[in-house]
Amino acid sequence: GPRTLTAARISQNLSVFGAPETLESIPKSHSSLSGRPDGPRRRGPQCQGPHTAIDRPPRRVPPRRPRIPFDANQPSTPTHRPRPLQLLHQPAQPQHTPYYTMPDARVTHRRRHSYATISNRFRKVKTPGGKIAVQYVKKTPTRPKCGDTGAKLNGIAVVRPKTLMQLSKPKKNVTRAYGGNLSGGAVRNRIVRAFLIEEQKIVKKVLKSKAKK
Repeated sequence: GPRTLTAARISQNLSVFGAPETLESIPKSHSSLSGRPDGPRRRGPQCQGPHTAIDRPPRRVPPRRPRIPFDANQPSTPTHRPRPLQLLHQPAQPQHTPYYTMPDARVTHRRRHSYATISNRFRKVKTPGGKIAVQYVKKTPTRPKCGDTGAKLNGIAVVRPKTLMQLSKPKKNVTRAYGGNLSGGAVRNRIVRAFLIEEQKIVKKVLKSKAKK
């Protein structure tokens, strides 16, 4: 940048070019107080260019649009906006789902068992007081089956083993041979097979006796 001009240096330069030597006639822009010929340096991105604050071109301001006076008898749609065409069959507009606050569905276990196992299943039931309670769902008992054929046995209570121990004897079997363990068809087949085995033994014994004679 330019050097700072002192009062003695300025008077010497002015005397060479034939200018008055008084400091009052020197412009303030060249005084030693400013330090620059154009005054103090302006800072900022908008001031760093070939134009200064004085000879910068004025900013262009777009013209304001004229206001349309409000008329209560006219529709609220502006006149400069074209209205959309009215179709014969309007498409179905999506229904707006209102916002609802979700109720609190959290429940407290009635037991200390907190793992999601088969024996700890429960369902939520709303009580008359408006609260959500827990009801534990018991395991589904297995219906008794025949030991030979696998058919389901009728006339026997279908309960869990613990409850079956507490039931009376008539509720756990039927009045028949192997009742409660085998089905009627399986018992019939066993009787017929035993009879045939005995008959076969008798036949073998008779044939053996004839062979000796």
